[in-house]
Amino acid sequence: MKKLIFLLLPFLLLTACEDDSDIFNDIDARDSFIGSWNCTETPTKYLVTIDYDATNSSQVIIKNFGLLGSSNYVYAIITGTTITIPSQNCCNNKWTVSGNGSLTDSKRIAWTYQIDDGADVTKYTAIYKKQ
Repeated sequence: MKKLIFLLLPFLLLTACEDDSDIFNDIDARDSFIGSWNCTETPTKYLVTIDYDATNSSQVIIKNFGLLGSSNYVYAIITGTTITIPSQNCCNNKWTVSGNGSLTDSKRIAWTYQIDDGADVTKYTAIYKKQ
C-alpha cells in the first residue's frame, strides 16, 4: 500500500499544482455592459445603446445617454462591474455629464449621474435593463 501511495503522489502533486492563474485573462470586462438597454429615469423611459470603444480597450461608448439624442454619445470606463462616466462635454459642448453605475446582475445597471446644461446641474438615478 505504501508503494502505491509513493507511486501516485507525484501525479497528485502535478495535478494539484497546475497553474490556472490565466483562466480569466481572455475575458473582456466590457462584455457584460455591451448591448441595448431600456433606461428608466422615473418617470421617463428610453433606449440606450452601449458599444465597445474601438480606440480604448477599457472604455465603452453610450449612445443616447441621458436622453441627449441617439446621435450623441459619451464614453465610460469599465472596471470590473463598475461603469464610470468621467466629467466630459457632449453634444457640441451643450452639456457636461458625469456619473457612475454598477452592474447589479447580468441584465441590470443601477446609475447615478448628473447633467449640467450651463445654467443648472440636474442629478439623476436610473436603472438600465438589458433587452
